[in-house]
Amino acid sequence: MVKSLKILLIIALVLLAGCAGGENEGGVRPGEEFTLSIGQTVAIRGESLQVGFLDVVGDSRCPKGVVCVWQGEVSCAIRVTVSGVSEDVIWKQPGLTDERSRITYKGYQFAFEVESYPEAGKTIGKEEYRIRMVVSKG
Repeated sequence: MVKSLKILLIIALVLLAGCAGGENEGGVRPGEEFTLSIGQTVAIRGESLQVGFLDVVGDSRCPKGVVCVWQGEVSCAIRVTVSGVSEDVIWKQPGLTDERSRITYKGYQFAFEVESYPEAGKTIGKEEYRIRMVVSKG
């Protein structure tokens, strides 16, 4: 009876371990595209670098289907941790573009774009925002 309980416990722990973690568990390689939701962080393999998407602090992008005099921009709070030292920064991407924004920070190149894009008459919930990114050294 005790032996059966031990086996069941081991099986349960193995199954739970398989369910833990997220899409980017274990990190991503430099140059590999990844996507983060608000509150997620990813490590860059082989580097002492982590990137986290903290929040969208402003979104004034011109909605699809609307004529605007200014393209607007989306501002995101990002936490970059290099060699154990974290800094919160604001990265911006202009509206009405299909190009990724590019940032050079502490020896790394970040190319990113923010999703979802505003549409006339629709509100974007915080849970809908994603940041798609590629990080490279140099």
